[in-house]
Amino acid sequence: MIILEMLKDDSSSFQKEIDLLTNHQDTKTYQAFLNENSINDVNSLTVPKRRTKAQIKSLIMDALSIDSISTNELYKRLGYSGNASKTFRDCIDELIAEERIHYASESLKDSNNVLIKN
Repeated sequence: MIILEMLKDDSSSFQKEIDLLTNHQDTKTYQAFLNENSINDVNSLTVPKRRTKAQIKSLIMDALSIDSISTNELYKRLGYSGNASKTFRDCIDELIAEERIHYASESLKDSNNVLIKN
C-alpha cells in the first residue's frame, strides 16, 4: 500500500491505473472479457481423480505400442507413484488373459521382465 500511495502522490498519470487495480467494485468490465466457452474449455481439461479400467487399459496399450517396459515403469509413466495399485494389476492380468499383451519371460518374479504388446 505504501507503493500505491507513493505512486498517487508522484504523478496523476498513474492515478487511473491505480484506480483500476484497486477498484474491485466494477467487475462487469472484467466479465466482458470472459467468454463462457473458453471457461468451459479450461474446465474440460482438468484431469479426473480416478480413471476407469477401460481408460487404464487404453493407456497401457498406448504405452506398450511405443516401447516394451516393465510393469513398474509403465505404472510410473502413466503418472502414478508408489507400488502398482490393485486396479492397475487387474488391468494387466485382464489384458494378458485377452492375449493383447504378454510378459517377455515366463518368470513373473524377474525384476527385468517387460510387458510386450501382441
